[in-house]
Formats: sequence, C-alpha cells, structure tokens
Amino acid sequence: MVVEMKYEIKSKKIPEVWEDGYFMGNGTLGGIVMCNPGRERIIFSHEKLFLHTTECENFPYMGDVFKEVRGHCTREMGRYFYEVSRQRGLKNTVIADDAILYPDSFFPAFELGIWCNTENCLEYERRLDTSNGEIVVTREEKGNHLTERMFVSHVHKAAYVYVKSEEKKNFVLKLSMVKPQNQWERKLIDICIKKSDIVVKEEGIHLRTDMNQGFYCGEVRVVTDGKVTVKNDFLETEHAEYVLAIITVGINEDMIGTAVRSNKEEWIPGIAVRSYEKELTANIQFYQKRFFRSSIEFTENRFFEDYCENLFADREHPEKLVALTQKLYYMGRYLAISSFGEFPPHAQGLWNGNINGRLFCDYISNIELEMALWSVFSGNFKEYALGFFDFIERFLSDFERNARNFFDADGIMVTSRFTNSGLLFHYSPEYTHQFWIAGGAWFAHIYYEYYMYTHDREFLEHRALPFMRKAADFYVGYLADGTIVPSVSPENSPYENAFCMIGKNATMDISVVKELFENIKRSCEILGLSYEYQIQIPTYMYEADGTLKEWADGEAVPAYSHRHLSHCYALMPGYEAKKDKRLFTGIKKAIDRRVENGFYTEGNGTCGWSVMHLLNLYARMENSSGFMETLQFLLEHYVRENFLTCLNYDGTRFQIDANLGAISALYEMLLYSDEDSVVILPALPKLFISGKAENLLIKGNRLVKALVWDEQKVTVRLKAFEQSQFTVSFYGETYLVRMVAGEMKEMEFLFPKVR
Repeated sequence: MVVEMKYEIKSKKIPEVWEDGYFMGNGTLGGIVMCNPGRERIIFSHEKLFLHTTECENFPYMGDVFKEVRGHCTREMGRYFYEVSRQRGLKNTVIADDAILYPDSFFPAFELGIWCNTENCLEYERRLDTSNGEIVVTREEKGNHLTERMFVSHVHKAAYVYVKSEEKKNFVLKLSMVKPQNQWERKLIDICIKKSDIVVKEEGIHLRTDMNQGFYCGEVRVVTDGKVTVKNDFLETEHAEYVLAIITVGINEDMIGTAVRSNKEEWIPGIAVRSYEKELTANIQFYQKRFFRSSIEFTENRFFEDYCENLFADREHPEKLVALTQKLYYMGRYLAISSFGEFPPHAQGLWNGNINGRLFCDYISNIELEMALWSVFSGNFKEYALGFFDFIERFLSDFERNARNFFDADGIMVTSRFTNSGLLFHYSPEYTHQFWIAGGAWFAHIYYEYYMYTHDREFLEHRALPFMRKAADFYVGYLADGTIVPSVSPENSPYENAFCMIGKNATMDISVVKELFENIKRSCEILGLSYEYQIQIPTYMYEADGTLKEWADGEAVPAYSHRHLSHCYALMPGYEAKKDKRLFTGIKKAIDRRVENGFYTEGNGTCGWSVMHLLNLYARMENSSGFMETLQFLLEHYVRENFLTCLNYDGTRFQIDANLGAISALYEMLLYSDEDSVVILPALPKLFISGKAENLLIKGNRLVKALVWDEQKVTVRLKAFEQSQFTVSFYGETYLVRMVAGEMKEMEFLFPKVR
C-alpha cells in the first residue's frame, strides 16, 4: 500500500500525557493511543457514555421568580434566581464546590494494555496517516523490531490493534478501568459506578460496568500465533510473533452479549475474524471516500514530510508555516470523520483520557458545538449536519420545558451545555448561563444554512421551518416589550469593575433573533406561506467612533479585553454585516478594540475557540494580514505537536472545536458565498502563493469543482445543480454569471500587479 507522507502526522517522541497521543475513531468508538510499543496503553470511549451525575427531584417552575427579577441586571438577582432554583429541586449529585451546575460527564470506558518484555529502545517513530486512518508505531531494539498498527473501522464498528515482533515474545493483554487521579474523581466513581466485572477466556476479555443508570460493555477478541493462557484477570500469549486484538464498546441495548464469544470464526455477528490487512483495506475504501470528497492542497515544500517536533521548533519559518497549516487542515478532516457519529462531537470530540471530564466533555452550545459544524457544508459533509439535527431534535421536549418552567414562555430554550438531557442545569450565581437565550436561534441558523447550500424545499418545509418557529415562539414572549432582558454576552460583564454577566440587549441576542425572524420570513416566501410574526427587536448601538457596542445599552461598559467575540455574530457565522456597511465597520472596530486590549497576550483569558472565531472573522472580513497574524498566534499557543488544538494559552486542555474551526477558516480564506454572490480568494495571505481546492460546496446549490491559483492567475470551475444567477468577484472586479442545471463553467482571473 502506497502511503503519501505529506498526509502523515509523525514524531520521534513517545507521548507523556494522553493529550499528546494519537486519536482514532469512527464516530461511535474512540481510542487514545499512547504509542509506546511493549508498554502500550489505549483508552477507549463510546459516544453515548455520559455518566449520570445530574439529579432533578422535580424540575422547578421558576416563571414567577423570573417575572420578579426580570428588570434587575444585578449579581444579586442572579444569585437569588440560582438559590431559589436549587431549593425547588434542581441539584447536582457530584459538584466540586456546590456553586456551579454541570451536565452529565463524558466518561472513558476502559483502557487496554498490551505489554511485552522490551530492551533499550534504539530508534522510535510513530505515524498517523490522516488519509487512511491508520496509526503505525515502530520500536527498534537490539536484535528486534517491534511494530504496532491500528485503526478504528467504519465498516465493522470495531477497533483493530496488530502488534508484531521479529522475535517471539510473551504478550500480556489486560482490560481495566481508567484510574481516578484525585478525590473528586474517586467520588464520581463511587456515586455513578455500581460494579465492574471482567471475564477472561482464551478467546478474549469481556468487561461489563453497571452504572447508576444502565450499563456498558467492552470486548476484546484476541487472535495470535502463540499459545494463549488465562492468568487471573489478564491474557498472556506465549512465544508469539503477533497479536491481533479486536475491540468493541457498547452501551445498554447496543451490546450484543455479556460474555466473550466461544465461536472463534464469528465473534460478534457480522464481524468475521479476518486478517488485519483485509480489514484495513475495507476501511480505507470507506474512509477515503469521505476524506477526499473535498480538499485543499497548498504547493508542497521540503517540510511537508518532516517530523512534528521539527515543524513546531521554528514556526515562523515561512515554508514551515505552510506545512503546519496544511497538516492542521488534514488533521481537521481526520478528526471530523473520526468523531461525527450518531451524535455530533462534544467539546473533546469523541475522546477523554481521564475521569474528570466535567468541564470540557459535554455539548457547549455558546460557540463550541456550532464551530464544530461550521465546515460541514463547504467541506461536503452534509450528512453530519443531518446527524446534528437528529441529535438535537431528541431534546425538543426538554428545550420546551426549559422555556415553560424557567421563563413561563412558549417555544424552546436551548441551554448552553447539555449531554444526556436538554434540561437547563448549567449555571451559577456568577455565571448566569440560564439567561443566555441565543441557543435556539443559533441552532435555527444551522437549519437555514442547510437549505441555503442545498435548496432542499422538503427539508425547509418539514424540518427547518418547524424548528425555527419553535425558537421564534420563545423570543416573541421574551421580547414582549421590545427589550431583551436579562441578556448575556458570554461570558463578559456589561458593567465595569463589577463582574455580572446579566445585562440588557446583548448585541449577540439582537443579531441571532433578528436573523431568525428574517430567515423565517424568507422561508415563508419561498414556500408560499404566510408570515405571522409581529415582534419589535432592539436596534444596535454604536460608540462615538463607530465601534459596535456589545450591549445596546447606554450604561454598559464591557471589558474590551474579553476572550468572547459573540457581538461579532452578525459577520461570522452570520451574514448580516456583509450587506450593512455601518455594521461591518462597527464589527471591524470592535475587533480592533479586542486586539488593542491584549487579545494576543498571555493572561487575558483567550481560548482556542475564541482565537479560531477571530481567524474566521478575519477571513469573512477579507483581511489577509489579520488572518495571517491570528493563524501564527494559534499555531504558537493553541496547537500541540500532534496537531490537536487546546483551550488554554499554554497549550493545555484539549478541545476539538478549534481543530474543526480551522477547516472552516481555510475554506473562508479561499471562498465566500451567499445566495447571490461568490468571492474568490477573499483573504489569501501571500504566504500561500499557490495551491488548489476541489469540490467545495457553496450556497445556492452550487459547487466549486476546482479552484487553482499560482503567483499570476486563478482558475475556477463552477457547477450549478439548478438554474441560477449570481455574481463572482475577484479583487474588486465583479462578473454576472448565469448557469443552467448541470452546467459547468470555467473562469480565469489574473492577479493585480499590486495586492
């Protein structure tokens, strides 16, 4: 099998912590590989494995309290609301300080250890091939070569781990729970895990863990050329040249049994025990249809095949920056394919290497979850959006209870964080996320985007418009007097020197609500339906110099150094600012304020997702210099050497949102589209002097079949799936294009001499 090394993420370093390992997955089953042959440890997870840590004795009615405090934007109001909700039955069984509530926590299922006697390592290398999903780790010892190969199959929903030695060895395989690291984690286990049983047979190992709600199972089938013996709670293969382990994880009814199968030919129904190579070949055929469905390729240079640690050692080198950006794109595609399953990726995708995942392993809907979806349309992953819609629609009744119980309102209220339940659990006296009410409108934006890309009228009528109306019904009541209060601009304070998230008329709320009702009106026009809503929405406010204010409130004095850029929603992911010059200029100045007040400096609280939001904003602004500066900042502080992105400035706490947001930013750098227009290379830095992109979807049910550029010219091939008329712009020149259904059109442009 020929491997193109440019797709590889490779290193000569053995990981020390799980965030430095290599990740694999098929959307349902995930694995974190520590890449240490002879002492291998792989942590497995399942997309549905969220421990039941929240408890609601009687989901409280708070409508009377909301009416009482509605006009009071004070910390005392937030604390009062919080305390009453706790008294009325809302509580959390496992909390650190009894101050902030969290949804149920994502939990690692178990770890598989594969060990053998090893000598001093003379040479080590690990490689992740993003183009086929396989991880290969090699270890050279005196007189022996030890190799690990592994992947998670999209065909059979199982992981395959193949370990081979040039000399016969005794391999030990053991399943175990991930060990708690502190008192809080031990408390979590004590409360949520009833028991965990392991059964070991010659054919493999079975684990069943009973939780306070349901159970999960894991099975490891072992195939080897050595003699297999059962020793206490582990398997040992004696005098073996190879071991093939086949691993599955199942939740409740998803698991097919409670003991290892005795049938050596058919272990799990539909999974025949075949050779590793046959299983890999079958998986690659499936995987590459997705990976290469669309692409971005910058012109290769001498660093494309270099080791990660060498690339990151001198990140300011121009050619290395190109190579780093290319690999960041490949990793984003790989992680998307690996983490979108029946559920969309949570804040850490499909993975978690420790038990304490409470802070980062849930669905965070005030930018992280949405950012994970920003590239699914342009990147030709429409099915992932449909999976997202299926996922959130299972919570509609919970979202309705949030609106009814907390605000005495109709429609739906989407909480800022959720997992097993969509009920409003996450808030505290200071972090008053119960008053972040933009979630329903933001989700509705994604529904309407699906229509803008596909022009699927049936979807618009039967899925998008019904959801948008549910979201709109909530805002009709919430804005009954023409104001939005309480109103939150995550997680900033509208009042100087007094931390309080509660304000009036947050600009983000204005943007999402305004967009929602405009999209409903357009949808009704398209479908020939009547538009029934009457609502008064606050108008934006600007400072004297034209800067867009974060709250449409004359008394608000926000922290300009804050990490969130929520008030810039109307530009990205929204589109309103592209057609409103004053709003566009106001957002530009608002971004300048953030930068001037230390956005790029340590200690100001910026996060990987906020830097990625800024990167996408600069692309949407057609600001190539800002894009380049932010990309360099991201690579310097928020990308680990295995190309996983992180929450913190020092590169700690893995989160997947910036990985997936990076794909979006690169697409935005190359193409902007709306229903009526396409802009070619709107924010291309000179560093990316040449390259090509293929099969990128654009709005209006159209496709950029190919986009090729070099120092002198650009060639673009467009395909229309229906009759359409739109404009194509390149460096200020605009051309009207008319196409019929199925037509392909090629256009060529010359770069201006000065750009």
